[in-house]
Amino acid sequence: RQTAKVLADMEAFCAERGIEFALAVFPILHQLGDYPLQAAHRKLSAQGIHVVDLLEVFVGEDERAYWVHPTDFHPNGRAHRLAAEHLLKTLAW
Repeated sequence: RQTAKVLADMEAFCAERGIEFALAVFPILHQLGDYPLQAAHRKLSAQGIHVVDLLEVFVGEDERAYWVHPTDFHPNGRAHRLAAEHLLKTLAW
């Protein structure tokens, strides 16, 4: 609830100033074949704000190809490039 309020406040802040607001959701790069946080991603999308869910870029892929290191699941340069390319074609510039 707290996160939903913060997001709603951010959207209202932007709307009052004529700023477009969108939330890009980057998945945790773990268990992409059966992603355990899909429900959380759907819940964010149901908040009524513009959400770009980057999960669709990676779902079903071998997550290891996108890790910084085998012991560090943070996104590597390849993952960031794919995310940026998706945002570029998804968002109205």
